[in-house]
Amino acid sequence: MIKTFKDRVELFREDGTGESLVEVLKALDRICESGYRVITPIEVPEDAQAGEVMPEEVQLQRLSDGNSAYLVAFTTMDELKKGPESAAYYTDLETLMNTALEAPAIEGIVVDPWSSSFIFRNDLIQTLFRVQEQKKVSAHDVSDNFFVHALSPKPLDLIASVRERMPYIPEVKRVFLTGLNNDGTESYLLIVDFEGMEMGELFAKILDTLPVPANGMRIDLTPFAGDVPTAELIYENVF
Repeated sequence: MIKTFKDRVELFREDGTGESLVEVLKALDRICESGYRVITPIEVPEDAQAGEVMPEEVQLQRLSDGNSAYLVAFTTMDELKKGPESAAYYTDLETLMNTALEAPAIEGIVVDPWSSSFIFRNDLIQTLFRVQEQKKVSAHDVSDNFFVHALSPKPLDLIASVRERMPYIPEVKRVFLTGLNNDGTESYLLIVDFEGMEMGELFAKILDTLPVPANGMRIDLTPFAGDVPTAELIYENVF
């Protein structure tokens, strides 16, 4: 996951296009979804003794470029050790982003500043959070109170069934898979890109074709209406 993020950062450095920036944001979004913890350096009072430091006495280190100040996130301990020795602790990236937005005089977060540094300014962080809000999709025959999320572990039996049986439904062009939480109830969400058939008829045909997953979880369907960051392409009709 982190390797993918760094690869996309390098691509953005090379071409600087809006498309490559979107790919960076997608990778970052997946990191936030997963709860991945980054390492952030901290400052403690010089006269502090072991076991006597109160949480309110600890401050996050800031890195300045002379004009702006940023919070710091390291993706690995190896990245942290490339710079000056420092106390540090683990936190999830989304929490650190919210801290950057709320802290006075902080312009954003700089990731791995001693090597492949990349700055996420607050406007980009706000864009990412807006993307997360917009990830809700209008699923077929489910309520409005739901959200999509990355799957772990992947339902390999469902993926295999989709790949085996969708070629017999030529109207289906692509199928994406993600998780769906609907009022606390988990199900699999298939996002279907199709043409040439009425949606209700097609969805009924798909559900009749696919077996119930081994764990008994429900399958929900929705038409494709644009990329969903948590969704994985699991089938494509290449003919």
